[in-house]
Amino acid sequence: MTKSTGATTSTGATTSTGATTSTGATKAARTGTSQRDRQKEVTLQLLRRAAREAFYSRPYEEVSMEDIARGAGVTRGTVYLYFPTKLDVLNDLLRDDLADQMSIYDELALVRHESTAQMREWLQHFHDQMMSRGPSLYLHTLYLRRVPQDSVLVSGHRETAMAKLGKVYPGFDLSGLAGAARERKRVEIYLMLFQIEQVVLTFSSVDGSPEIGLGLDIVAERLLEFAGRG
Repeated sequence: MTKSTGATTSTGATTSTGATTSTGATKAARTGTSQRDRQKEVTLQLLRRAAREAFYSRPYEEVSMEDIARGAGVTRGTVYLYFPTKLDVLNDLLRDDLADQMSIYDELALVRHESTAQMREWLQHFHDQMMSRGPSLYLHTLYLRRVPQDSVLVSGHRETAMAKLGKVYPGFDLSGLAGAARERKRVEIYLMLFQIEQVVLTFSSVDGSPEIGLGLDIVAERLLEFAGRG
């Protein structure tokens, strides 16, 4: 009668003793890591949502880490694992908003828009996304007043958007330019981006502003013309 040794095979298959092989252990470890990563992301999103709700409804000084924990349904210790201070929370919300806006610029850079209708559709999407995060502008100002050196996050964000758009649209392309000519075009690009952002945000949120639909129509025409400049 053949005896079972229970040894691990070279292929990593499970032996007759039922012992876990090296391949199985690796898969289990990867699965566990993946699950932990997903749970961390879920927790982070809960914390962001709770923080926004807290900061939107009360002055910054009145919001505590305990408030954020309660809103997210986690312990205060969990909040501190992600954010040592309230300023770290604001920093994260700023970065999250910039990443969301960049994803919209990525859509514009993914496929060249060659008609006013396409630009108008993109601007509407830009508008809808910005309005869903509208109150965050207050949080950005709040944070940058306290940590002014982090203004580079915003300027760096715009420079990245410019570089991406410049690969698709001549009007945003700075390659081949130097000195005063390059800086002049860079200023023109900034002004175009400001126009997009300010019409979207101001026309939709400030009482007495012009009608947002007409504003987007005009910006779409200007954006198409600007993007196509050689």
